[in-house]
Amino acid sequence: MDPIKLNLLDDQELLQNKGDAVAYLNTEKNLIQLVIICPGCGQESASAGSHSFNKETLSYTPSIVHNPKLGGCGWHGFLTNGWFTEC
Repeated sequence: MDPIKLNLLDDQELLQNKGDAVAYLNTEKNLIQLVIICPGCGQESASAGSHSFNKETLSYTPSIVHNPKLGGCGWHGFLTNGWFTEC
């Protein structure tokens, strides 16, 4: 699969295409997390665990897994320098 460019939006209601994302502050964990349109299946997916988005580098750590146990497609990859790439 070719890399998909991050499209950072301001409103979760605007999420439509693979690579679209909205950043929000998780105040409980003091992390910036993402709601994304999965680069694999095109369905909406939200952060879990200790993922953190860096607005300066447009990178998200650790890797992203659209967990099939939670209804996801199993896509596994990275968001680095504004690009989603599959493992």
